Amino acid sequence: MKAAINEFEGTLLVVSHDRDFLAEMTTTTVEFRDKKLFTYLGDINYFLEKRKLDNMRDVELATKVSSSVAQQKALNNDERKNIQRTLANAEKKVEQLEAKISDLESRMALSDFYLRPDSQRLLDEHAKLKEELEGAMMAWMEAQEAIG
Repeated sequence: MKAAINEFEGTLLVVSHDRDFLAEMTTTTVEFRDKKLFTYLGDINYFLEKRKLDNMRDVELATKVSSSVAQQKALNNDERKNIQRTLANAEKKVEQLEAKISDLESRMALSDFYLRPDSQRLLDEHAKLKEELEGAMMAWMEAQEAIG
C-alpha cells in the first residue's frame, strides 16, 4: 500500500498515527494544535524532531498538558481511574488493530494476492478492521479529551 501511495503523482492527504507508515512518505506535515494549523516542510520524523518528541502519542499529550491540569482537578479519583482504564484499553485496541491491518496489507501487497481464492475474504476483513480502527481511534480521542 505504501509503495502505491509513493508512486501516485498527485497530492494526497494522509491521516495516520502509524509513524512507520508515514516515515519518508510525506513532504509536508501539518499539525492541528490549539485550533491552529502548523506546517512542517518534511516527513513525520522531521516533525517529531522539530517538536522534540519521540512518538505520535507524545504529540497528543504535549498539546493537552496545560488544559489537563485544570480538568483533572475537577475529576474525582474514581472518574479519573475509569477514564484512564478506558484510555489504556483504547490504546491497546488501536495497537492490536494496526498490527492486524499491517499484516493483512503485507499479504495484500504480494503479486499473486488477487489470484488466491481467499483474496476477497481478506479484502473484506481488511475493510472491517479499518472500520474497527476508526471506532477505536474515536474511543481513544474521546478518552483523551475526557481526561484532559
